[in-house]
Amino acid sequence: MPKARRADRSSAPRAIRRISHATPPTQPRARKERIVKADGRRFAGPVFTLYVGEEEIEYCVQQTILSQSPVLSRLCASDFLETSTRQIHLDEDDPTIFGFVLEYLYRQDYEARHAYKIARQNNTLEPDTKASDFVYCTHLSIYLMADKYLLDGLQRLVLSKILTTTAVNYRVFFETAARVYENSANTNGPYFAYFRENAQKCVESAMHQDWFHEFFGQGGKFACDLAQLLAFVASKHKRKCVEDVVAT
Repeated sequence: MPKARRADRSSAPRAIRRISHATPPTQPRARKERIVKADGRRFAGPVFTLYVGEEEIEYCVQQTILSQSPVLSRLCASDFLETSTRQIHLDEDDPTIFGFVLEYLYRQDYEARHAYKIARQNNTLEPDTKASDFVYCTHLSIYLMADKYLLDGLQRLVLSKILTTTAVNYRVFFETAARVYENSANTNGPYFAYFRENAQKCVESAMHQDWFHEFFGQGGKFACDLAQLLAFVASKHKRKCVEDVVAT
């Protein structure tokens, strides 16, 4: 029986990931083997090969792991071609972000800071990108993928990590919010209460920037929530003015 392995802290568990030739050779190739968790649970059974993104990065994952997601579980247990071939193609997903999702499914945790290291090694970072801003965006990309695969626990974990991150640029904060609003199927998810609470703290500084007003041209629920925030700020200033007049 294989010995228990220490939890891998890379972007995805080493034992489940096999990288295609399109990926830099610095990343480890996967090995098909039984996974033993620290608490003694074993993940065995049928292994599915997932091809993620346009690069078709391969992940070899046990069905018992995938079954934690209702969406992936249906793909594994349905009458589709995926069941007979044990191959699933996820062309629209980002391989790096999906790796973090798999890391969560194995460990019930993930380390987003590795995304910045990977992007820097692959020279895919925009100039002057701060690590804190990049990691924050990575967290929210993971949140959106958790939303897609109906992983409520992962969404809550993302929020708990965001609350402990270094402060991010105002523009990054609002631009990522617009992306979450546009792509999230569940607009009652835990992110939205977090956004409204924290947007109240910085909307006064952001409202004078040109980029901020571009959001209103996009319409939708995000623009409506921003309008409500501005109305709240205006009413707060009006109330303060009245209180100052009364005080004098």
